[in-house]
Amino acid sequence: MAGVRTVTNHTLHDLFNSERAELKEFRRLLEQAVDLSFTKNWEYGGAVYATADGTKIKNSGPTTDQKDSEVRLDVYLKLPEKYTNVVAAYHVHPKPNDVASCKPSGLDKADGQGDLANARSTWPASFYLVVTGRKEPKSGWNLRDRCEISYEGTTSGGNQYRVWYVYPNWT
Repeated sequence: MAGVRTVTNHTLHDLFNSERAELKEFRRLLEQAVDLSFTKNWEYGGAVYATADGTKIKNSGPTTDQKDSEVRLDVYLKLPEKYTNVVAAYHVHPKPNDVASCKPSGLDKADGQGDLANARSTWPASFYLVVTGRKEPKSGWNLRDRCEISYEGTTSGGNQYRVWYVYPNWT
């Protein structure tokens, strides 16, 4: 499902496998956010923007609110001049214990702003990515039709991570 979706002519496969310099930089910045989350115990976020035809790409982040959770991803909704789309927005769940064991959150938060709600309401035209260390959901976690691991890697600092793509159109 995720591999065929495109945002401004880019697929998830492009984001994590392209040799294009701007997308390599996206991956480097995302991995920097992972390493920072492991060492600083804060949540980090970032985004990648593109022009309407996808020929120009700009990265933003990683940034943090210097808190252990709830990084403000809405700041990435403000598009840089000459860019028309957010291709992807991501956040890295914080703390060595959390980033290694957490998962995308559902609709279980009191304010309805869990990761599934965010993907649907705020980021429906983008790839909404949650970065964690968790390989498999906890038992009883029934969101398999709502998100998937789209990439797994290890940073230069030796920290393992997984990138979950949260579907915007789950039912």
